[in-house]
Amino acid sequence: MKNETIIKVIDAPMGSGKTSWAIDYINKPFRQNNNFMYVTPLLSETKRIKEKCAKSKRGFYLPEAKYKKENGTNNKTNGLYSLINNDEDIATTHNLLLNITNEHRQLIKRKNYTLFLDEVIQPIESFQLKKKNDIKYLEEKQSIKINTNGRIEWIEDMKYIQYDDFRILCNNRCLYAFKDNSNNSYSVISVLPPELFTCFSEIYILTYNFKNSILYHYFKAHNINFELCTLSSNKEVIPYQTPDTRQYRKLIKLYDNVSVGGYKNDLVKQKENSALSKSWFYASYNKNKVITLKNSIYNFLHNLCKANSNNIMWTTFKDKVKLLKNKGYSSKSCFCPCNCVATNEYGNRHYLVYGLNYFPTPMIRRYFEKIGYNLPNSFENGIALNTLLQWVFRSAIRNNEKIHLYLPSNRMYNLMKEWLE
Repeated sequence: MKNETIIKVIDAPMGSGKTSWAIDYINKPFRQNNNFMYVTPLLSETKRIKEKCAKSKRGFYLPEAKYKKENGTNNKTNGLYSLINNDEDIATTHNLLLNITNEHRQLIKRKNYTLFLDEVIQPIESFQLKKKNDIKYLEEKQSIKINTNGRIEWIEDMKYIQYDDFRILCNNRCLYAFKDNSNNSYSVISVLPPELFTCFSEIYILTYNFKNSILYHYFKAHNINFELCTLSSNKEVIPYQTPDTRQYRKLIKLYDNVSVGGYKNDLVKQKENSALSKSWFYASYNKNKVITLKNSIYNFLHNLCKANSNNIMWTTFKDKVKLLKNKGYSSKSCFCPCNCVATNEYGNRHYLVYGLNYFPTPMIRRYFEKIGYNLPNSFENGIALNTLLQWVFRSAIRNNEKIHLYLPSNRMYNLMKEWLE
């Protein structure tokens, strides 16, 4: 796909001032007549953008639910359309951008909007079906068909209220289904239509380590052109230069299972690549090792580091929190989701535990295979490292303060160690 849209990826380490640069760019007096859309992962960050830009008398609006008589819907997507139609500057979230329709895209193109993406948007994500057999049911009803590359097409005129969201995404060419041969069920993913990245006049993507992102490969697979840039020391956009990550050696003290629990620690023996992954947690034969992990986290935080709860940041898979939380770090304020980005909320935390081994969903690789794009063997490790780094840089390191980081997964520990070297 050839794109006329100018796409610039501002690739610089977390905490280097990318968001501040974007706000300054938007606030320049000679850009007062430009239309801007600023998209960030968190609702709290949209409010920050609104406040910061108000100082230059730019009025950013946050989409609110609005009723649309034509289809009887009342949602923020309708509110977003209304703001675009009125040429308003808009601050919104990644989630809302994922739900815009072709009607939105055509209007954005006519209104010449510039898009700022604060952190890369995930172009491919798992889609949760309401019932496990929904795909089979809709196929039998001849409501849908699955084409050769896996994309789901809605082919029936009749509308089912319970499947409205599903039908809209099908009509937007966003849903793909892949059969699991082991149990004859389907896994479904949502994929952004490439047209989303061609309807804006300009796009600025603020991120770090872009080449290790899903969006990078998505652009390559769909022939979407972009320019890789970074910020100079005086906050000017310049051609990309690989940053020197050795500067963080003095700020990050790494701990593995040996340094936390000694060689008798059961986790030391977990050399396989999948240890501490989701499947590892679900395996009943690892029950005692999960208890060991819980004790190791407690030992690291309270015996080795003497950390108090307001200085702790830890994570694991959300559905495994109850298995690992313990005295001293059980409060919600200590827990930061493993894929957290774009927040300064944990900037005072110095003692960190990343209690999992991160892998992207295998459906992503299957999607790229279906459309004829070959992902590198290093893809999963690159995504895991990016996810870990984004999480780590929510902490006090973004303020150039020293942190203590325990990585009980040998794979995640080695990825971090290699990055520092």
